[in-house]
Amino acid sequence: MRWQRSASKPRKFVKGSQVLGIWEALQAIQEGRYMLFHNKPMHPSVLRNWSIVQIQSACRHGALHHADPNPAHPDNMKDETP
Repeated sequence: MRWQRSASKPRKFVKGSQVLGIWEALQAIQEGRYMLFHNKPMHPSVLRNWSIVQIQSACRHGALHHADPNPAHPDNMKDETP
């Protein structure tokens, strides 16, 4: 019998706009927003531990993006009942 992957729930965040510079990244970290590093969600407290050089390098190589909430994820769905 072949192993089958079970249906998984959708990702909580989707890739948003690319972070273009260090100041944009630092502002997002200060505001407590998640970012995606190579499609992996990164908590702002983790990014606070990065050095300035690491953040600059990620921005320069296009590896850092804003994380937008995925409307298909159960935690991000709005309750339509009044």
